[in-house]
Amino acid sequence: MKPEHFEDLAKITLPHYLKCAAWSSSGTDNDGEELESLEAFEFSQEANAKALLDITYFISISNIYFNGEVTVAQLGHDLWLTRCGHRTGFWDRGYKYGDVLTKKSEQLGPLGIFINDNNQLDFS
Repeated sequence: MKPEHFEDLAKITLPHYLKCAAWSSSGTDNDGEELESLEAFEFSQEANAKALLDITYFISISNIYFNGEVTVAQLGHDLWLTRCGHRTGFWDRGYKYGDVLTKKSEQLGPLGIFINDNNQLDFS
């Protein structure tokens, strides 16, 4: 994959990544009510920009290991789940280079999600 395609792939991966992030995260709303999922909330522009940068970077250092096995949806889901230590992700899909993709995504480190003052999701 050529570098000019990294951001294009990241842009179509972004909704899958954010959907998985909201689905797999819990928290409290601004009234202190416990939420099992954050799927009802939208991500802020800042969160979208951060996620796009992270995905683009990951693709730039890992695309040679996709080996035609990783779909866009799986890329988004597995990147979020693996980097945040959710006990599933690249390593358990049976990918030829699943262990390499796991190590590269773990290098990004985990992220937390919170509901900001505008009732949108942000990363901490």
